[in-house]
Amino acid sequence: MLKMDTIEASLIKIAEQEGIVDPVITYLPKIEGGQGFLSNVEVVNLEGQTKSGQNCKLSLILKIAVANENFRQTTATLEIFQNEIRMYESIFPAFYKFEKQKGIANPLYMVPKYYKSFRKTELEILIFEDLKQSGYESWNNKLQMNSEHVKMVLKEYGKFHALSFAMRDQNPELFQQLTENFENHLAIFLKRSGFFNAFLFKSKRLLELLDSRADSKIFQKYQEFINGVEEKFEFLLSDCDNFYAILHGDCWSNNMLFKYTDTKRLQPSDIRLIDFQMSRVGSPVLDIVYFFYVCSSEEVLKDLQFYKRVYYDSFSHHLKTLGSDAERLYPFSVFEEHWKKYGTFGLIICSFVSHTLSSKDNEIADVAKIIEEGGNLEKAFRFETVNIDAYKNRMKHVIEHFVDNGLI
Repeated sequence: MLKMDTIEASLIKIAEQEGIVDPVITYLPKIEGGQGFLSNVEVVNLEGQTKSGQNCKLSLILKIAVANENFRQTTATLEIFQNEIRMYESIFPAFYKFEKQKGIANPLYMVPKYYKSFRKTELEILIFEDLKQSGYESWNNKLQMNSEHVKMVLKEYGKFHALSFAMRDQNPELFQQLTENFENHLAIFLKRSGFFNAFLFKSKRLLELLDSRADSKIFQKYQEFINGVEEKFEFLLSDCDNFYAILHGDCWSNNMLFKYTDTKRLQPSDIRLIDFQMSRVGSPVLDIVYFFYVCSSEEVLKDLQFYKRVYYDSFSHHLKTLGSDAERLYPFSVFEEHWKKYGTFGLIICSFVSHTLSSKDNEIADVAKIIEEGGNLEKAFRFETVNIDAYKNRMKHVIEHFVDNGLI
């Protein structure tokens, strides 16, 4: 294990680089439920004075890998932490430099400031700015997002994906170098941990919740979709044609932070994307359908073409600003084809995540504990929530959307 004095020496050095003289380190009490599934999160304050004598404070996030060896092996912890370190130490600096050269005012503004990582240690650690100290807030993941939030996320993903297309167009050698041996860590994690089968179970179980008569409009179509869903999910996880970008990867609301100027929190003024452990290369649509179907309200789902345009207009505008042409590199017609080709990725993800989010906290098994003890993760999710009607209602709207838009 990395010695604590080594970590604290690094923290003090970071504080001094930020202009804090003689910083004092304070570890904040852990917040119950404040840890991520694949990591433990610590908040550290470094307080001191500036050279002019003013009091100042720097708040940092320490993202620390889980120590249990069985958990680490089952969830590919080493690989996914190294993947995120690669994003922050290699890919994001290259993206930042590229945007700066193009005159972008705030290059790579959508990700948190990264300070340092420890990787050649027993436990991997990444150190970031604490965005909550700058006014960013987590979204209540029990709620679907309204139009203003969805539009902001889609616009940000458009800018993020445009970076890959522009760099690959203008500096293909560098982009090839950045993405060389870029493994699909989402697929590795899902299969090794057992989540792959858990996702499939929820997708199949959903058919049993539909009424073949009352839900006749969608029942047969969904039944046809479920036939061979294992092979379909395998394809969706692994397929990658020539229209690809570096993806965020894990695109639900827990991995986004919003800032607001209005007290009702209805219209965000800014956004940050966090957690790039599942980043990989693939169709940009994979990020979008993951987010769109898990997080969007029913009203948003009714206007698919509008929100497709929100994303694509942001993508094409930023690509043009970076010096490339969207219609040449990723035409809207291809984007539409990708939605038809990969859209059901969002349906499968939604069937699992929406069930979890509909459930009460005391209904959900302690996944980390099950993995640590070598238990069966698939069986752990074979529970039914008391909020089954809310889950069924949500998924009926989602499936109707897929049927109405010819996606299944």
